[in-house]
Amino acid sequence: MKTYQVIAARSGQWWSIEARVPRASVWTQTRRIDQIDATVREAIALALDVSSDSFDVAVQIEMPGDLTGDVNIANAVANIADIAQEAASVARRAVAQKLQEQGFTVRDIGQVLGLSSQRISQLISGDVAVSKDLESPMAHVRNQLLEIEARSREVLPVSRQDSARVSKTLAKTG
Repeated sequence: MKTYQVIAARSGQWWSIEARVPRASVWTQTRRIDQIDATVREAIALALDVSSDSFDVAVQIEMPGDLTGDVNIANAVANIADIAQEAASVARRAVAQKLQEQGFTVRDIGQVLGLSSQRISQLISGDVAVSKDLESPMAHVRNQLLEIEARSREVLPVSRQDSARVSKTLAKTG
């Protein structure tokens, strides 16, 4: 299936959209980002006289000024946090189950892991038990930590100027 490249840029209260298609100039606009896909599909379909589901679109949102870097950092950090949360969950489940196998009480496991006894009960129950698909839950956690480390390097500011800009942005939002 053919994929058309689409660029959307803010223009006043609208999103100005340009689609790169053969033999046609396709321009349209929408009020919101979530309307871009449907709007540009309709415009491309009309320009090329094809069905709107006969092609894909790849939308690139242009950010004003230096916001692209800030958006990328924010998304990368959120992604890292998601990975860390999943790793913590797997690790806690595995450790809670191992401690229970060693005879620890639910309350004692909660004290060791800093969680409520209710949460420990959930962790060691069959509903949220460590996946049997994982040969070694802790090896899985180690792999996730390596992924976090690699992704963190990607987001670290590469220059003093970037570092200063990020610090200034964080100071404004904090």
